[in-house]
Amino acid sequence: YYPNDREVAYDLYEAIAEENCIALFHTGQTGIGAGMKGGRGLRLALSNPMLLDGLAADFGTMDFALTVTLTPPGGAPVDYEQEFRGLDPDPHITMPFPDAPPLVSSLTLAIRDLNAGEDVKIHVRELGVTSDE
Repeated sequence: YYPNDREVAYDLYEAIAEENCIALFHTGQTGIGAGMKGGRGLRLALSNPMLLDGLAADFGTMDFALTVTLTPPGGAPVDYEQEFRGLDPDPHITMPFPDAPPLVSSLTLAIRDLNAGEDVKIHVRELGVTSDE
């Protein structure tokens, strides 16, 4: 059984996603069998996290809230928040900043997963800041 086998496992993953449940996979390796001839017969060939790589893209969601805090020099921070739902796995988003301070000394991003209700890690490939002026 390979966890990324579409014919064997994807029906199960679709049911898990529909019920908004969690699928837990143990892919870690241990030192068991280390130093013993032939690893004492233990085989860890299927213990490969890369087999799960496509599952996140196929079943992951891109429903998140983005909060951007702009702080002008010597001024109070200004928060802007927007929710994004149903995005593709590699989205490009644009967010407006009405009445943004003309000069910003600090910019903070906070991203919250709307499905889990907690902070998540996300890769920001490019951040462009433009002015309407």
